[in-house]
Amino acid sequence: MRLWPLLLIVLSVTLTACHGKRMSDHVIVQNEAFTLTGDSLIEGGIIATASTPLYIESSLTHERLDSIANAFAFITGNEGRQPAFTGGKPWHADDINTSYLQLNTQQQLLNALHNMSIDYIEAASTGSTFDAHGDTIGLYCAIYLSLAHLDPVRSKNTLRLLTRDGVIAPCGDWPSNASRLAWATAAWEVYTATGDHDWLTFMHNVIDNTLRLDCRIMQDFSCDLMHGSAGQRPSVFYPAWMQPIDVIETMPLCTNVIVLRALEIMEEIDDELGPEHDHEANAQRLKSAINQHLWSERRGRYSAYLYGSVTALRAPIVDNLAQSLAVLWNIADDDRASTLIKKTPVTHFGIPVIYPWTSAVEPYFSHSTWPALQALWTLAAANVGNEDMVRRGMAALYRAQALFQSRQITTTHFRPNNLLCAAGNQAILLRVIAGLHFLPDGLEIAPMVPACMPGDKTITNLQYRGAILDITISGTGNDVKEITLDNQPMKTGFLPASITGHHKVHVTLQRGRTTNGATITMGNVMLAPTPDLVWTPDSGCIVNYVAGGRYVMFADGRFNHTIGSMTFALPHSANTTEISVAMGNKYGFGFMAQPQLVTRSVAIEFNVRDSVWTDTTTVNIAVAHGGHYILQADYDTEHGGPCDVRLLDVNTHPKGALFMPSAQEPSASNRLDIDLLKGNNRLVFTRPKEITATAHPVTLRLIKR
Repeated sequence: MRLWPLLLIVLSVTLTACHGKRMSDHVIVQNEAFTLTGDSLIEGGIIATASTPLYIESSLTHERLDSIANAFAFITGNEGRQPAFTGGKPWHADDINTSYLQLNTQQQLLNALHNMSIDYIEAASTGSTFDAHGDTIGLYCAIYLSLAHLDPVRSKNTLRLLTRDGVIAPCGDWPSNASRLAWATAAWEVYTATGDHDWLTFMHNVIDNTLRLDCRIMQDFSCDLMHGSAGQRPSVFYPAWMQPIDVIETMPLCTNVIVLRALEIMEEIDDELGPEHDHEANAQRLKSAINQHLWSERRGRYSAYLYGSVTALRAPIVDNLAQSLAVLWNIADDDRASTLIKKTPVTHFGIPVIYPWTSAVEPYFSHSTWPALQALWTLAAANVGNEDMVRRGMAALYRAQALFQSRQITTTHFRPNNLLCAAGNQAILLRVIAGLHFLPDGLEIAPMVPACMPGDKTITNLQYRGAILDITISGTGNDVKEITLDNQPMKTGFLPASITGHHKVHVTLQRGRTTNGATITMGNVMLAPTPDLVWTPDSGCIVNYVAGGRYVMFADGRFNHTIGSMTFALPHSANTTEISVAMGNKYGFGFMAQPQLVTRSVAIEFNVRDSVWTDTTTVNIAVAHGGHYILQADYDTEHGGPCDVRLLDVNTHPKGALFMPSAQEPSASNRLDIDLLKGNNRLVFTRPKEITATAHPVTLRLIKR
């Protein structure tokens, strides 16, 4: 079988921009890769269609899956190690649980995908909870997207089980994985769905306890951002030289928007329960730090994270999940939100997890993007009124469901999360097509229906607090021409939370103001390789040097000079300087190589005995010159154990935390910038009671800046 059509499907090879080109109103999306209408998906000779609302069939055979696998292996240069694709029978159901909401549109495929999603949501229900299958963050995301409003009782029970001793249970390797506060966003959606004040009190205590602990440990006092990863796959998200301590030192956009949203939720809970605390001030401080340190005005996007042991550098990639949340939670304020949606490149198959890619492209349903991200990106596009991006987002998610989820297609590298994919489908229905905004005091209705979805869209049996709603949306657009409740005109599209009984809502739309500016579609845009360096005290050598490559040296994050050979000399400086090298290509610079600290200062070392390294350890240090210093600890620890953490106060002022992850051999902690006075200084190291690990320090080292 010829591979070239499949190659074109899996991977585009050019970077193109559709400058205002308007898509046909007769299809949801039509591009070089596939066509999606309201009834079928057509892709390279493969057709998926819904003959009834309870059956999705496709011509995707095992032979075609093998061909896609071979094509993918050819593209990535792994002909001998192509992924194994498996798939089952086409999705079919005899009936759908009518206790959930139901959908009826003129688009038969959308009806079937909705029913399939409800079927998978029901399948993931185990008694009174949802089954996370080990993906806790995915479960939080699914509840936030739609499960809180489809099944608030089961969502509440699930979230309650994921708390321990009054705090949110750790996700992964806490505290290096700082994503557990995503629980707060899911818990708040449960409250807006139910108005349950007992739940509000419970979640207030849990979020407050967790915030106090995580912010105390993870805050960077030099820039007000938070450290710690959000659980991303290291092989895709970070350069290869990064060790666990380097990952902990990063300050990711995703971690910070999650913490910021938790602070804002606490502020909203204060409004409901009182009394008010300092959450508003802390939230505003963190929001300012995010927009100051992570936003790139030139690119019109956020950087995925800051990295570097001494100098905070912006990573050369974007994290589109975090960017989606920044738009949805109004962190990207002013014109940032619309600029971000417009200027972030997308593929024909959806929004990529990161941009540029750091490794070979995989098919849509693997790590190049994922359904929850696609749903969040589509919600963000609707938030700024970008109809073109909404259409692309809908089509990408519906394509993945129709082509792959309907056949339960998996690879040896990836098993799709059916619950999360289904929750994404329902989020687009509830939050975009129906335009429902769930608030503490009621429900706002502001639909956005693209021109490609004509006819009535009817949602029945939507259970909202004490009411059951049947909602019909007529027409397309995002401007409400008329809205009625039980055939009586409404002045606004707001339903109070006190509404009870069974009601019919009818919304008539007309074309309003939407954004359909240029959309950038990306092909095989690869990040420049990360230089692999060997350092000596006065020089460096680029092991993977490419003749003719563009190499640049940076000193403390600033351009120093261009490097024209494999071996180069380090610059002379009277001060301590962090030196690194990056390679560039036509898309920009890649990751910095592992940095080297160049200093003329002699390190001041203090030995710490195990007998005095207790829960609270005081170290008195005398220095001849006051000023800025870098503090680092050399330590031993048990391999495979948890990370030890020590909060540091210098002369009574908090300066952050020392992290000491487990390692097989003696290691070094992260570096902290501290200010010391001439003469005696008092350093107090405190282990939080929640930290059970104990590293064994060998030496504390101070280097003058």
